[in-house]
Parts: sequence; C-alpha cells; structure tokens
Amino acid sequence: MAFTKEELTTIIADEVKAAVTAAMSGAKAEPGDAANREEKAMLHDDKTVERKYAGIYMLADNSAGGEEKSKLAKGIGWVRAMKSVAQSGGDPDKALYVAQKMYSDDAALHREMKAMSITAPSEGGYLVPEVYAQEVIELLRPLTIIGALHARRVSMPNGNMTIPKLRGGAKAHYIGEKRKGKASGATVGTVKLSAKKLITKVVITNDLLRSNAYGADQMILDDALAAMAERQNAALLNGKGTEYEPKGILNIEDVQRWSVGAMPGNDVTGSMLARLLQKNVRDNGSLGFVLNGYLWEALYNTVNSSGNYVYRASMDEGKLGKYPYFVSDAIGTGKDANEKTSMILGRWSDFIIGDQLGMETRLFDQGTVEDEDGTISAVDDDCSILRIISTHDFGVRHEESFVVAKDIYTKSST
Repeated sequence: MAFTKEELTTIIADEVKAAVTAAMSGAKAEPGDAANREEKAMLHDDKTVERKYAGIYMLADNSAGGEEKSKLAKGIGWVRAMKSVAQSGGDPDKALYVAQKMYSDDAALHREMKAMSITAPSEGGYLVPEVYAQEVIELLRPLTIIGALHARRVSMPNGNMTIPKLRGGAKAHYIGEKRKGKASGATVGTVKLSAKKLITKVVITNDLLRSNAYGADQMILDDALAAMAERQNAALLNGKGTEYEPKGILNIEDVQRWSVGAMPGNDVTGSMLARLLQKNVRDNGSLGFVLNGYLWEALYNTVNSSGNYVYRASMDEGKLGKYPYFVSDAIGTGKDANEKTSMILGRWSDFIIGDQLGMETRLFDQGTVEDEDGTISAVDDDCSILRIISTHDFGVRHEESFVVAKDIYTKSST
C-alpha cells in the first residue's frame, strides 16, 4: 500500500508523539500501537503529560494539531514572544501560558514557547527564540546603510578578527625565460576588529504591551526597528573610534576628502566618482551615496542653465545618476547661514562589519531613560523599556574606496 507524503508524515508524527507520551508516563513504548498508548496515557494521573513536548520534535502538517508554519508578517512573532516573556517575569512556563492566552490562534508562537521552556536559560535569563530574532535582523538590514548599500558582513564568533588589506603598490610585469622577477613593492596593512557593545533602548507604552491587537504588535515592531536602524547608522557615520566605540566613516583619517564650498552643482556627483576612478576604485555593484535630508532637497531641486532638473528623474528611482543613495539624518548640518553638510560616495563592499552577537532583547518594567525631553520613568509613565544589545565592530579595508564631499551648501546665502 502506497502512502502520500502527508499521510506518512502524520503516521510518523503520531508514533513519535505516542512514544514521548509513554516515556514520560512510565509506560514501555511499543512500535505500531500509537492509538492504544495515547489512550493509556490519558488515564494516567498526570493528564498534563499528554503531548506536552510532542510538537517540539515533530512538525506534522495538519490543522487539528495547529503546527503549521506561521503566516504572520516577519517580526510579529518576535514582538509576541517578547511580550509573553516580559509578562511572565522571565518564567518560560508562564511565558507559554501567557502566549496561549493572549494569542490563542498563533500555533507557531506556542511551539517556540514550548521549545524555550525545556531549554536551559542563558546567562542573565531566557532570550527570545532565535528564529524570531533572525526575522527582525532581516527586516533591519534594508533600514541601515550597511544593509542597503551592501557592506560586507563577516561572522566574528570569538569577538576578534584581523583582516589583511593591500594599501597599494602591487605591480605585474613580464619576464623572460629563467629571469628573476622583480619585487612587487606592494604595501600591506591590517584591519583589526574587536567586538563592541551597542545598546538601543526603546520606550513602549504598557497599553501596547497589554493589547493583543495585531496593530499594537506592528507598532512595537516599527518603533524598535526605527530605533535600532537610527543607532546603527549614527555609529557607522560618526563613531569616535574609542576602546568601546567603532570609528565612523566620517572620522577615518585616510578616506578621500573634497571641500565643495558651494551649492551642489551639475557636476558634484560626477566629481566624486572621478576621485574614486583616479584611485582605480571600480564599481563592483556596491557603489552608493549617503546624504541627509537637507542635501536631498538641495539636489532634488538643482537645475541646469536650461532650467531642467539635474537629478530629479534618477532620484525618483532611488538613485543619484546610476548609483543608489541612502538618506540618514546622522550626517549633521551646520548652523551657519549656508547650513553646510557632507555627502559620502563609497564602494561599500570595502566596508567590513564583524558580527559577534546579532541581537539580544529584554523588556524592563522599571527604570528610567533619558531623551531630548528629559527623564522618562517606566513606573511613573506606565511604560516599559525595551533594551536591545548587539556586539560588533567595523572598519574599512581600502580607505581610497570612499570620498567625503564636505562643506556642501544646502542653503544659498543670496
């Protein structure tokens, strides 16, 4: 008798579930008698044993068991898992109960909470399941300069990495038979990465945490993503390069710099590209611009002598000329009359980010945070503080692959 894939999966799932149930109830597992074993287990004094862990080991494709893959948008499961853990006080068994009560139809969430309940806690408490954290990381990438412009990511599990780099001077030449080749004269260096801790704090009103509405979950996710992206972009651009903070691209001494000292003209982007080409930096698919919103406005409204917009058509398609751009307010604007700012063009595959810890999240119902409006108290303001930790470092393999155009006017003095 032939079985379909679905029938075979169901049969195997029933056998595994029955075996686990029998083992936990003290009965001997006999193959081929799943139905009888389940019936006996039901009569056992501890009725909660039945199928408690079965969903962890076998995923059966049947709606009755509720084990199907989540159809929710990515990241929503992370919010729900975080809320369940927070409201349980960090107790994984209570977290499962909270998840089942708040989101009774989210079988995927229940399955992940079950899996978490039988794993050992990490240092400092239980973490949100990794599968959900990966979803958030995927959503975060296009919101950051690193992800949008294709910087090169490398895993750094030990927290340190040394990457060789060729500074220049390598040469090739022809030689005759049995002739000795000349030394290349190349100069080399290294990029040393050492993991540094980035902390992002997000204030979330407890009204959203108490709600099981999908819209509330989406709002929490959006706020968390925006805060993480803003913090990462600020570090990449303006990091001071201390023992505890990576050095941002605007503070790296050897990148190319060019002072414009005027409103952006027809040739500003072309002049930046020319400086890369003069250093033999070619496009490998990762060239891109970074600018702030004030310069975006100035470029969008730049016209040539014929009154035609120079950049508007390409900017409407997300590019400056041929190359993509990313807008970040982490690039500052001066307080002078011309409100001068900077713009970066780079081959971002030469920007290396070493990841040690992708993301760790915890939610606190006590404590305070400081923002531009003063101190926010979790207790007094009926809110919670979401803390997100990641550890990484970054650096540039080839400084000549980046050019910073500075002192660009965003407002004309006339």
